[in-house]
Amino acid sequence: MRISSVLFILLVGGCRGPESREVIEVPLESNMPYQDFEFREFGKETLAPIAVDIPQEAIHLRRFLADPDSYPEIKLDIDHRGIVFISSLSNGRILILDRMDDRLIQYDLQNHSSIVVAQHGEGPGELSFSEDLIVTNDIAFVGRADRRISEFDCSKEVCAASTSIRLAVSAYSLDNVGSDSMVVLGVAPVTEAVGPAGNAAAADRKSVAVVDRNGTAGRTLVSTYDTEGHWMLERPLISQGIVRFFPVADRFLVVYKRFPYLYLFNRGGKLVDGIQLTDFILGKQKYSTSSGILEIVMRDYSFFSGIKRLRDNYAVLEVTNLRNRRVLDQLDVRDTEIEYFGLSVVDGEITYLGSTKNLKEPKTSISLIPEGLILSRNGAVYFVSR
Repeated sequence: MRISSVLFILLVGGCRGPESREVIEVPLESNMPYQDFEFREFGKETLAPIAVDIPQEAIHLRRFLADPDSYPEIKLDIDHRGIVFISSLSNGRILILDRMDDRLIQYDLQNHSSIVVAQHGEGPGELSFSEDLIVTNDIAFVGRADRRISEFDCSKEVCAASTSIRLAVSAYSLDNVGSDSMVVLGVAPVTEAVGPAGNAAAADRKSVAVVDRNGTAGRTLVSTYDTEGHWMLERPLISQGIVRFFPVADRFLVVYKRFPYLYLFNRGGKLVDGIQLTDFILGKQKYSTSSGILEIVMRDYSFFSGIKRLRDNYAVLEVTNLRNRRVLDQLDVRDTEIEYFGLSVVDGEITYLGSTKNLKEPKTSISLIPEGLILSRNGAVYFVSR
């Protein structure tokens, strides 16, 4: 059972101290990294038309979003309680990471059978605090917030746990850089990174590290939000991000989930291109600098909810928008719409692929695989063939 998100909600909203005389709304744009960089601005109305050479998976996604009723769905025999990450394997198989329950599930799309490869636990081959899933050449890696990467060999008929890599930082997101190294997004707690009195040094922290297969960190790159030493801001404004590496372009793509920016870095860590999504809703939270109380987001907001790498030079970005906050039957609810963008990492061209507004359930999250689309909504998983 996953408990980290529950603990975080209790911390930020469950214990109200005395009203602070100094309350600010975060994030502060002046504290976001690379504010002196000249970002290219893109809104849906200014995005480039669909290029001829975009991957077929992206074309299929665009057509499905435009007319979802024309595509039949097949319900898969899989249930989950929360966020899932889905990657394709060889021979018509997919791998599903259920973050809420720390389960890794192998599903065969040909005979519709499933196998639980790993489940929650602290022992060998088990998972806890799962955050991200990537697959390269039938080798799967699960990034974990407890400073580990779990590796699974899926080259045979059934995936099997192979090793666990210990890290100095939490692995909130990860990707392969080559046969002998990986890139990891995550930071050590501020008390470990700079010392209890090192608030000034916290402004120059890096969120991405290149590590070898033993977990030993090499160079670090990508500046972070300046929390000014406030540890409560670490998880929502620094650790919550996504990193992907694109070998053809030899570039890293990084997003912080709550910020409207796409950062493209070369292998040396230099920011070479940046894009700002002008339709992205920057959500604000009230934060008491004296008591350390961080309230939940009270207004409309957007966040990056996924990046799918295609063809080693193309990315599909998933942005979730939450609007019209209200209380229904004592529950806090918002309207959800998920938008998809295509990005050519080589030339920086970005296109709008569509949104889930035409779907009967706009909360549907979509994963792209060579065989078609995998839809996740309301605890169920569906397959849409190409």
